[in-house]
Amino acid sequence: MDTQDVLDRPARRRPPTVLLVEDEDDQRELVTVYLRRSGCEVISAPSAEAGLDLIEGVDLDLAVVDLRLPGMSGWTLSSALHERDPRCPIVVTSVLDLESYPPAHTALPKPFSIGQLRTALGRLLPHWSPT
Repeated sequence: MDTQDVLDRPARRRPPTVLLVEDEDDQRELVTVYLRRSGCEVISAPSAEAGLDLIEGVDLDLAVVDLRLPGMSGWTLSSALHERDPRCPIVVTSVLDLESYPPAHTALPKPFSIGQLRTALGRLLPHWSPT
């Protein structure tokens, strides 16, 4: 995916809205807490289908998607999100090998650290500074 499209997005005054789709409760809660502490509005979902339902009519700034999900896969969700808004950056996470990941703006192999997530946020949301 083209990172330049992400960098060309206009600056926003409101906090970034992030979709987090992760089926593991502990991981979803941990990442949600970090994103909220960093000043993001977080829409979290345990499945791709739930995530798509929750973002209807929402202008996303970033999506963080686990690849191995129940029901619709993270690959299919990433593709649907890209079709919905090609300029919305997508971060994929997984325990799978990197070469198995679909195209994305950033990949975070699990387990990833908060520092790696912070770096991804800084790169993909250049007009926003985490608190």
